[in-house]
Amino acid sequence: MIKSYRLSRMISDIVIYVILGGLGLIWVSPLVWLFLHSFRKEGGVSVPYVFPKEYTLENYKLLFTNTDVFDFPRWFLNTFVVAVFACIISTLSVLMVSYAFSRLRFKSRKMFINIGMVLGMFPGFMTMIALYYLLKAMNLTQTLPALVIPIVPVPVLDLLSRRASSIRFRELLTRLLRLTAQQEIRSSGRSFSRFRSLF
Repeated sequence: MIKSYRLSRMISDIVIYVILGGLGLIWVSPLVWLFLHSFRKEGGVSVPYVFPKEYTLENYKLLFTNTDVFDFPRWFLNTFVVAVFACIISTLSVLMVSYAFSRLRFKSRKMFINIGMVLGMFPGFMTMIALYYLLKAMNLTQTLPALVIPIVPVPVLDLLSRRASSIRFRELLTRLLRLTAQQEIRSSGRSFSRFRSLF
């Protein structure tokens, strides 16, 4: 019985891994094809064969040196600058907001968390036209800050929407822990002061 179970489990694992391997190959094959054809020496946009006949590094040399048609180094620098600033500003804003909402108790705390949760429910493309008009009013169109500004609030809204659900869960868990601690105290006769530090 145990041997037949192990055998059937091994066969099912083999079948699953073969299927996953095949799907992985299907997923990776266009990327490998694209990478190989980036070294292709023959001209033309598309060719009827899969593997290039001759390989060269001239394509990459032209990509970084010939800026008459495509200014790739400038594009790469712009992308790098936007990614770095979006990462730094998003991280700092999430750290500040998460500290304020987790450690500080203020009057409209739950209201802001609920607003963040509601705003986080809307997909990002719904704000594109409004964002465009706001950036146009600030004369920021066709600039790098126009790429950074819309990215910054996304992690903050995500944090607030998660926070809204975790607050209720934490309150429920805290009540449960208090009840459990009180029952333990009553059953063992110990003082409640030992457990106050937990809450």
